[in-house]
This record gives sequence, structure tokens and C-alpha cells, in this order.
Amino acid sequence: MGLCLGWVRCLQRRRALWLPILALAATLLGVAAAARNWAFNARMLIGAAPFLALGLAWAVDALARRARGVAVIGVVALLALYAPTSALLVPAKTLEVFDPYNPNTYAQHLAPQGRAGDLAIFNVLSPAGFYALDRTPAMPAWSYALSWDPVVEPRALWEARITDAAKTRNRLWLVLYRGLAGKNGDLRGWMDSTYYPAFSEWGEEEVFYGLYGVAQRPLVNVSGAGARWEDFELRQAQTVEAVRAGEVIPVALIWRANAPIKTNAKIFVHALAADGRLLAQHDAMPLNDLRPMVSLPAGADVLDHHGLALPADFTGTVRIVLGLYDPTNGQRLKTTDGRETVELGTCQVLPVAR
Repeated sequence: MGLCLGWVRCLQRRRALWLPILALAATLLGVAAAARNWAFNARMLIGAAPFLALGLAWAVDALARRARGVAVIGVVALLALYAPTSALLVPAKTLEVFDPYNPNTYAQHLAPQGRAGDLAIFNVLSPAGFYALDRTPAMPAWSYALSWDPVVEPRALWEARITDAAKTRNRLWLVLYRGLAGKNGDLRGWMDSTYYPAFSEWGEEEVFYGLYGVAQRPLVNVSGAGARWEDFELRQAQTVEAVRAGEVIPVALIWRANAPIKTNAKIFVHALAADGRLLAQHDAMPLNDLRPMVSLPAGADVLDHHGLALPADFTGTVRIVLGLYDPTNGQRLKTTDGRETVELGTCQVLPVAR
């Protein structure tokens, strides 16, 4: 009878061990899958820490039942192994722990150009939370499209959320923590090819701030198609016939390289008042600098979006022109017929609806 009870207690102790074993195994499998499909971060193992402690405690308890002195030696050995590892071998995460951090930076970047009717989309919720604490009614509302560790949404979810928000807004902001790292590139590339980048800057901690326009009216073909430079040509140009004051004029271009491009030029698109005054501009290589001119494949059409963020107090007719320049010296590239700028057409800027 005593032997049977001993076997029962042993089995009970072994069954208890399955909990930490299964938790550790599941964590390691999850981390391996994440590292294979995306990236490895040491903090992904944090969830397994309490179960590792349970497993070690079970081992020490079992050892103490057999030989208390050996158990004491085992505990001392564990401490001796852990001390140098924790003090010397674990990389210090200075950016997150020790370096100065400004939680107000998100509001400070969005406040100067952001407006009450805009929407700021964050790829991480913690910056969104800091921004929400600082936000005033005159600043953009916020939403999210999670593309950065530790939570990455399926692409279909954030696409649908942004698409739905864009139905009622002409101006969207993208606040992208860690730039193009990880899955951020998918989000940034989709924004640059779906909407119309009008402004961008980089802030602390590699945070990208971008303003995008939404085409809420049908795009129509305008003049400029067929303009040629030495190695490439403008195949198509489109914009809208009218926008409201303070909105972003969307400009959609299609470029084609006819030969390997020698100069990594930037494209400029200007909105000009009737008196020639510059109202808005956007300078970038194709796809908001994601496709340098020298990377365009010969014979293939490349879509390129630009946005012109108009001042809130202007109404009237604007001329839209484009050109290219060498960013190393500022010199404009001339078309094969000697022009520095190409006229795309005009757009009517209407008063804000009351």
C-alpha cells in the first residue's frame, strides 16, 4: 500500500511538471516562428520566465528530497551562473531604459501642421497613448495600424481600417515608429502607393511622420504625358478638377525608363497661384523616395504619387507643374525639347463647405 501511495505522489509531481514544460515549449516554438517570419527579439522569451522558475524550483525540490547538501550546491551553482550573465553578458537596452525619452515628441511633430479634421495613424499603441495625453481639439484625431513588435495586425485589418477612415477625410498622417524596419515597410509602401504623400520628416527614435492626401474626387488625365528626358519619360499624369481650401491635391504620375538612368533625380511638383506664388510643393523620388530613379527598370511603368497640401485660406485656380533636379547640386534636368518644367494643368480650389 505504501509503495502504491509513493507511486501516486511521484506521478502527481511529474504531472505538475508538464505545465512549465508545455509553456516553455510553446514559447520557444512561437519565438522560432517569429524569428523565421519576421525578427527575433529577446523580450519574446519573457513569457516563459515564470515557467522556467517553476521548473527549476521543482528540480531543486526533487533534489532536496534525495540529498539536501547536493541541492544546496545546485542552488549555489545556479546563482554563480546567473550573476555574470545578468551583469556582463545581457546587452544593455540603453534606448529603452537609460537614455532620455521625450513622451511629448509625437504631439510636438504633429501640432505645427496637423489640423482638427486630420487623422494620425500610429503603428504602435504606446506612442499613440503619449500623443493622446497631449492632444488638443485643434490637433488630429488618432487611429492605429499595428505593424511593429510586439503586436502585428494582419494586413487586411489595418487596410480596411484606414480605407474606412479615408472615406471622410482628405488628410491622413502616418506615424511610423522605427521607420521601415520589420512589417513597417508594408504599411509605408501601401500608404505611398494608395494615397498621396505631401510632407514627411524624421523624428527621434527613427520615427517617420508623413502627411498624405486622399483623392475623394475622380482623377482625370491632364497634360504632360509624353514629356521626355534623356533616359525616361512621363507616360501619364492625373489629378482632380477641384478640391476644398486646405485639402491636398492628389497628383498621380506614371514613369517609364527607356534606358538605364544615370542621374538619381528628384521630382518636384508645384501648385502655383495665378500670380506665380508657390502655394504647395512636394519633392521626392518615385513612391515617396522608396524607388530611386536609378532603380527604375527599363521598359516598365512605375506609379508615382505626390500630394500638394494647400493653405487653409486660399481659394481660386492653381497651376500644377512638375520637373526634376539633381539633389547633389540642385540643377534642374531639362526635357529633350529644352523645358525645365512641364505644365500638368489646373485645379479649382473651392471654399470650405459650411
